[in-house]
Amino acid sequence: MSLASLARQSLHRNAVTVSRERAQVGGVQNGAGSGEPVSALEQLTQYIPTETVTLFIAAVSAWTALHQAEAWLWLGPWGLIVAFTVLTPIMFWIAALATFAEQKRAKKIPEDANFSLPIFDMVAATIAFFVWSLAVPGLFDGAAVLQVLAAFAAVVVSWLLSKAALIFAGQ
Repeated sequence: MSLASLARQSLHRNAVTVSRERAQVGGVQNGAGSGEPVSALEQLTQYIPTETVTLFIAAVSAWTALHQAEAWLWLGPWGLIVAFTVLTPIMFWIAALATFAEQKRAKKIPEDANFSLPIFDMVAATIAFFVWSLAVPGLFDGAAVLQVLAAFAAVVVSWLLSKAALIFAGQ
């Protein structure tokens, strides 16, 4: 799911929690807290940040090419993973703030509403990205077992995060 979509869902949850009568945020369907059921596929992909993943795949491709040319060897696979794991909450914060401003301009939330960073969703997206990034082929030589385990872990972690959201995200 994109960070913007996740931010929209978070904004919807927060607006509904603060005041069901005053905040009628539209355009959110099948999201956590929207009152509609979430499909199994959405549960597994809800917190994987597509924007960060897209940039990460491009960086891995560039790093692989540069690695073969023996340039940028100092960066290494862990450097890429750490850099994009740190980038994920920053990108989420930007997406959440932009979504809030957009919703406020469209008068879908009250004028006097204050921005509140959805901490759970930001942390969940960061965790989901980190686990998912370990499954990307091409980062670690001879680490097929790690990638397979990471792929299964990504599915399990994504499912656990979607269930944890039902418990913690509205608080």
